[in-house]
Amino acid sequence: PRKPFEAKILLTDGQEVGWALCRDISIGGMQILMDNVPGDAGTTLKLNVTSSATDIPSFACDGEIVRVLEDGRGFSFRFLNLPSNAKAAIEKYIA
Repeated sequence: PRKPFEAKILLTDGQEVGWALCRDISIGGMQILMDNVPGDAGTTLKLNVTSSATDIPSFACDGEIVRVLEDGRGFSFRFLNLPSNAKAAIEKYIA
């Protein structure tokens, strides 16, 4: 299951840094919106996720792009390394 979730994201592919917004979240990943997608499916990224809501504390994670949105203004992201406290908070949030 997914649930709407707004957060600011600082991300990097190891070469460039960018800002993005989170649209929704699940225990497996999130949908991220930004003007310039940093790569194709399979590109690995490091993210720092900060929400103004207190439901999910700020966290850092690693993951990969699994699908670029048709309009090229975002992508689906799969968590590969999600801290246990963030995982627990996300599970509680989407329940």
